Amino acid sequence: MKKENKVFVKQFFISGSLFAVLMAGFYYILEDGFEILKFIFHFISFGLIMGFLARRDYKKRKN
Repeated sequence: MKKENKVFVKQFFISGSLFAVLMAGFYYILEDGFEILKFIFHFISFGLIMGFLARRDYKKRKN
């Protein structure tokens, strides 16, 4: 696996899970419940965005 793909995957899981956990806690406090679909949506959407940005940044720094 290329180094830039490893950076993407690592950043995807770290940022996606952290954001999803924080948002789940926020919604749990406000709405008295945990919704798995919101958790998955936050995890994937934020993780993809941050993963692509980290990959792009890695490519720029490499060149």
